[in-house]
Amino acid sequence: MEERNIQTDEYKGFSLTGELVNQYITECLNMGNTLAGELLVKKNFNLCTKTTFLPSGFDLTTIKNYSYGGIFPARVASPEEIEKVRKRLNLGPSARIEAVGDGPSRAWLVNKIAEHLSKDKNRLVIFEDANASPTDPWIQRTNTEIYAFEKEVYHGLFSEHANNKQYIEQTIKRAESYLLIGVMSFFTDKETVLTKQLTLDIIREIADNTKAIILKAFDGEGYILCSF
Repeated sequence: MEERNIQTDEYKGFSLTGELVNQYITECLNMGNTLAGELLVKKNFNLCTKTTFLPSGFDLTTIKNYSYGGIFPARVASPEEIEKVRKRLNLGPSARIEAVGDGPSRAWLVNKIAEHLSKDKNRLVIFEDANASPTDPWIQRTNTEIYAFEKEVYHGLFSEHANNKQYIEQTIKRAESYLLIGVMSFFTDKETVLTKQLTLDIIREIADNTKAIILKAFDGEGYILCSF
């Protein structure tokens, strides 16, 4: 079934059902850190609504594995985009670049996050970082909200970021690697302020209060939201 409240001419939201998507959710969380582990214990994925954002004519029955890509049509990059990628990745002139950009799924996710954060001042979104360590040098230089639990790194978004979609997207990009696990949650006490060193109790509260789980899917071409 399509998610009718999110739709453009070329793309729209779809609801996902079945054991295949539940299996994918479990597999992703099993690769995660402490927050993901708490979600596995506390949440029943049979009870959540699972949505994604795909080309309008896409046939969901063709999905054999939610980690496979090739969902969205390739887009030819402009010369300006190619040059930006070359500089960012320090690529030589012979490196072949055909398509860049984050596509419509990233914008869909940014809008979902902004909507969640705008509902109340105690709302937050937090992502695990699958690759980072609190001692990594770049941690001191980043302009995004970074938090640590033991040897784990987390990226946070809060109600004050609800109207800054560029910052939301920047935080997603910073957190995303081969894996992306995040949650839309809230603090029970509206006066709670997240400290840079997280505690297990705080992680458990965030997991308990999770309204939606965010997962990377389709080999980075899209995302899945599991809403409770």
